[in-house]
Amino acid sequence: MKPREFKVWVCVWIGVALVANAPGQVVLNEILADNETTVSNGDTYPDHVELYNPSVQTLNLGGFSLTDDLSQPRRYVFPADTMLAPGGYLIVWCDSQTNAPGLHAGFALNSEGESVSLFDASTGLLDHVDFGLQPPDLSLGRVADGSGPWTLTAPTPELPNLAQPLGESTALRFNEWMANATPFPDWFEVYNSTNLPVAVGGLVFTDQLATPPGNRAIPALSFISGNGFLVFVADDLASTAANHLDFKLSSTSGETLRLYATNRADVLDTVTFGPQTLNVSQGRLPDGGTNMVFFSVNQPTPAESNFLPITNVVINELLTHSDPPLEDAVELFNPTTQAVDISHWWLSNNRNDPMRYRIPAGTVIPAGGFTVIYEYQFDPNDLGFNYNSYEPGEVILCSGDASGTLLGSRLQQPFGASLNGVSFGRFQTSRGVDFVAISQRTFGMDTPENVAEFRLGTGQTNAYAGIGQVIINELMYRPPDVLVGGIPQDNTDDEYIELFNVVDASTPLYDPLFPTNQWRIRSGVSFDFPPGFTMPARSYLLLVGFNPTNASLLDTFRAKYSVPTNVVVLGPYSGKLDNRGEALELLRPDAPQPPDRPKPGLVPYILVDRVAYADRSPWPEAPDGLGDSLQRRSAIVYGNDPVHWLSSPPTAGWANTIEPPLLESPARTADGEFTFRFTALAGVAYAVDRQTNLNGASTVTLTNVAAATDTRTVQVSDPAAQTDGSAYFYRVRIP
Repeated sequence: MKPREFKVWVCVWIGVALVANAPGQVVLNEILADNETTVSNGDTYPDHVELYNPSVQTLNLGGFSLTDDLSQPRRYVFPADTMLAPGGYLIVWCDSQTNAPGLHAGFALNSEGESVSLFDASTGLLDHVDFGLQPPDLSLGRVADGSGPWTLTAPTPELPNLAQPLGESTALRFNEWMANATPFPDWFEVYNSTNLPVAVGGLVFTDQLATPPGNRAIPALSFISGNGFLVFVADDLASTAANHLDFKLSSTSGETLRLYATNRADVLDTVTFGPQTLNVSQGRLPDGGTNMVFFSVNQPTPAESNFLPITNVVINELLTHSDPPLEDAVELFNPTTQAVDISHWWLSNNRNDPMRYRIPAGTVIPAGGFTVIYEYQFDPNDLGFNYNSYEPGEVILCSGDASGTLLGSRLQQPFGASLNGVSFGRFQTSRGVDFVAISQRTFGMDTPENVAEFRLGTGQTNAYAGIGQVIINELMYRPPDVLVGGIPQDNTDDEYIELFNVVDASTPLYDPLFPTNQWRIRSGVSFDFPPGFTMPARSYLLLVGFNPTNASLLDTFRAKYSVPTNVVVLGPYSGKLDNRGEALELLRPDAPQPPDRPKPGLVPYILVDRVAYADRSPWPEAPDGLGDSLQRRSAIVYGNDPVHWLSSPPTAGWANTIEPPLLESPARTADGEFTFRFTALAGVAYAVDRQTNLNGASTVTLTNVAAATDTRTVQVSDPAAQTDGSAYFYRVRIP
C-alpha cells in the first residue's frame, strides 16, 4: 500500500474545469490517482492517466504534453509519432519506471487532490480537470467516454468507462478526533458506515452553530471509500487543500462539530466532546457507534478503524506459505492466568474488513494455553480468505458478541513474505517481542503425513528464531569524523557492513532458478548484489558506500582495516548508515508469482536478517564515532537484540571479537564446595579452570560447557576445594 502521511499541500482550487474540445480532439478520459492493487504495469501499481480519441481519424500526439502543474505545461512531452486510433485509448503511467512497458510521465498523482492538464504541441490547453480526495483503487472517468461528466468509476484501462455506484452522505460519521497533540495540528476522522463509496465534494464541516455555515466546502470530485476513513486537518491555515479546514479544534473546553450537506442546511452528523488530554484521541467504539471512548496515549488511529488493544490473547504463530501436507494456520496463545472465552470473535486479514471468519461459540483458551485455527476452518470454501506469502500482510483479531457485533477491541500482527513451510512466531528479546520466522514449526503436529494429521495440532511453545544462511555480522556505522577545513564531517568512506556466510557450503546471493533475481539490502541503505554472485562457505563479505572500482579508495580502505585479500568488497550502496541508528534488512528473492496466482510475476522478498541498531543504551555507545565497530557476539544468535552485540576494535573481514564472561563472586556451600555462575552466550563454548597460583603451572580444567542455541546462566561447582584457607583462582575461557 502507498504510505499515508499528514502533509500540507499548498495548491489553489479553481473548481472542476472542463475545457471545450474541438471535433477530432483528444481528451482526458480516466484518472487513477491512488492505484494500490488494481491495475499493474509489470510488478508495480503506478497511478495513470487515460486519453481517448473520440474522432473518426487517427491522431498524432507527438509533441503534445501532459502535466499536473499548470505552471509547467510540458512536464511530460509525448514522443514523436505517438499515434492514437479512432475511438482508441492511450495509457500514460504516472511514474518514472521507464524499464516497464508503456509511456511514463515522470511524475505521480496526489490522491489528496490536484489537477491534470493536456496541452497540444504549441502549449495550447486542450483539456483540464481538477479533482479532490480520491479513494484507493477507484478512478475518475467520463461517462460516457470522451464527452460525459466526470464521476467516480471502476478502473477500466483502455476500455469504456463504468460508473461506480455511490452511497448516501447520510452514512458519514465523525469517528475520531485529536484536539490536543501539540505541536502537531488538530485533526478529525470521518467514517463511511456504508459499503459503497460516498461523494463528499461540496459537503461542509464547521465548528460554528450559525446556519448556514460560512466555512469553505470540500472540493468537488472528492470521495470516501466504502467502509473507509478520511482524515481532515483542522489547522485554519491559508491552505485550501482538500483535506485542510478553515478552523481549529478546542482542547480546553471541547466543542461541537457538524457536517452539512451540500445545501448547507441539512445536518448529516454532529458530535460534541469535552476537554481533551494531551496526545490522547477520542472517538467512537466501535466505528460509527454511539459509545465514545478515549484511546491509549500516543496511539491514535487516523484513517484506520478505532480499537482498544486486546491484552489477554496474542497471535503466537502463523503459517502463510504451505503445500500439502500443510495448510495455512493461526495459533493463538493466552498469556494470562485466567481462561479467555473468544466465542464469536472475528479473524481477518484486513483491518478495514474485520469480519471475515467468526470463531465458533464455546471456543475457550485456557490459562497459559493455545488454540490453532486452520485454513479449512477460516476459508472452508476456498473463497480467498488467506494470509498471502508473497508480500507483507497482517493478522487481525477482533472481539465480538453473540449477535455478530464488533465490541471494539482489536489485536493486529503484521508479517512479511515467507518461504514455503516456514512459520512466523513471537520471539522474546531483551527489548520486547519480535514476530519473525522461527527455526521450526510448533503447532503441535509439525511433521505430518497428511493435512488431516497436521490439523490435530493444538499449539505449543515457539521454537528459537530462525537464523539465515547469511547474517549481518558487523557494522561500522560511524567511523571517527574527518576534518574538512577544520570542521568535522561524516567519514562515509570508512563505513562498512560485514556479512558472514554461517554454513559450510557456498550460498548464491541470487535465485538459482531465476538468476536475474538477486539478494538485496534495504531499509537503512539500498544495495542489490551483482548477478551470479556467490559467497563461499564460512566467508565474509564487506559492503561499502564508495565504489570499489576506485582503486585508491579501495586500497586505503583495505589497509586501514587490514582486510584479508580473499575478502570481497562490494559497493556502493545508496544512502549512508545513520549515525543515530536505523534498521538494516537482508532480503532474498523467492520464486515469482505464477500466472494463475494474484499479482503474477511479482517477486516476493524474504527477510533473511534484520538489525535495528542505535547509538545509545541498551546498544553499545562506543561505535558512535569513537573508533569501535558493532559486532555480533555469535553467528547463531538472533541478530535484532542489543544483548547479542558488543563494541570492539574493527575486525572487517575477520572473525568478531568474543568477550570472555565475568564470573560472579564464588560462594562456599555448607559442605565446603565453591560454586559460582556466569552468563554463557548462545553459540559459544567455554572451559572453566582452577589454579592455586597465577603462573598457570597448576591449572586444572573443572568442566567444559558446550555451545547452546540460547544465552543462559551456567553454575559450576568445585567439590575438591579445600577448607584450610588456601587461595584458589578461577577463570572462564573460550577454547
